[in-house]
Amino acid sequence: MFLVALKDVISAHGGMARIAQAAGVNRESLYKAVSEKGNPGIAYVKRILDALGITLMLV
Repeated sequence: MFLVALKDVISAHGGMARIAQAAGVNRESLYKAVSEKGNPGIAYVKRILDALGITLMLV
């Protein structure tokens, strides 16, 4: 569910191409990573969140 929600946030913040470029990742790999069957590592997710200006805190 988190990845599907992240996909919606990416769309709301300028789209896949813009966020992929800001995060320094390939647009196609970003689509795959945030799909329902995506399985990105935490470092990849952090790059995307950084590009979105979002800080994730786990407590």
